[in-house]
Amino acid sequence: MDNKRTLLITRDLPSKSAYFSWAQKNRFGVIHLPFIKLNPISNLVIPDTDWIFFSSPNGVRIYLENYSLKAKKIAALSTGTADQLDRLGISQDFIGDNRKSPAEIGKEFLSQVEPGKTILFPLSDISKKNVSSQFTTHKIIELVTYETILDKKKIEVPLDIILFTSPSNVCGFLAKNQIAGSTKIIAIGKTTEKELNNFGFKEVHLPKSTNEKDIIILLDELSLKLV
Repeated sequence: MDNKRTLLITRDLPSKSAYFSWAQKNRFGVIHLPFIKLNPISNLVIPDTDWIFFSSPNGVRIYLENYSLKAKKIAALSTGTADQLDRLGISQDFIGDNRKSPAEIGKEFLSQVEPGKTILFPLSDISKKNVSSQFTTHKIIELVTYETILDKKKIEVPLDIILFTSPSNVCGFLAKNQIAGSTKIIAIGKTTEKELNNFGFKEVHLPKSTNEKDIIILLDELSLKLV
């Protein structure tokens, strides 16, 4: 890579992503690929509900590729999930603050939902249910709409910065790879940060939001600290 430093992002990027412009400007090579595979579950019966709560961009994409919206109101865990809904022309009635933990977001969401209302949570089969577990006075429907399978791939080049986009991508990456002590680690969201902490990585950086602009600000800061 002509002595370029390397940034790994654990998801596919669109061709016009701002990450590529940042990388070219700062002499980074970019590897962008997920370490998970997502398999939608078809032929589910979707109930009519008062709310539907989406907890990830992938959850939004897979649900709407296979099912129609039947809820009266839409909730998104964070700005990243909300951005995916925006791209599909779907407005939201609640957006969680990604600076908070999923449990804190769940409590905040709970305060805005009247008791007795029904809430649909489309989930992965390995969801930690950090938000839905907060609800005891509402009718909760937890529906597994896709399976998450680790895609264990070996990366053969040294990595200077890794941007982990989900806890399952952390597990998929670490199944065949190690992280050097000099590598800077970014986590999207506190759940991903916690997963990295569980693996023993304590120096994990979080952007102010899941917006690309805030992540690139953090990339600028970390690239200056590379040896």
